[in-house]
Amino acid sequence: MIRDQLLASLGASTKGLPLAQLSSQYCSKDEYSLSAIEALLLLSPEVGFDGANWMLRKKGRSSSIISAIGAYADSTGKKIFRASAALANLPPEEQPTEDELLAALTASHGCFELLPNLMIKRRA
Repeated sequence: MIRDQLLASLGASTKGLPLAQLSSQYCSKDEYSLSAIEALLLLSPEVGFDGANWMLRKKGRSSSIISAIGAYADSTGKKIFRASAALANLPPEEQPTEDELLAALTASHGCFELLPNLMIKRRA
């Protein structure tokens, strides 16, 4: 939950935010809390550090795939649907292969599952 809040804060900032400002929003400023927040940011592939501020990097391929699938699932309300329907809004050059789709769904940490015949099941 804190990671999602950190990413949302970074997404709202165009120039990034320093660690102290990020941590003050979600926890105390003691040494251990700062270290925990910094570890979360370091391990998040969407986040980069420019020497003074933490900021969101360009959206990765897996993130684009998961976002498209999540948006489709939210808009239709379906729990099981075809991958092709969910990915129809992606440009042709960004359409994933079956292996890339499987890797992206694995990165969703269990929110989505790939079923036979390229069907996707939403768990949450």
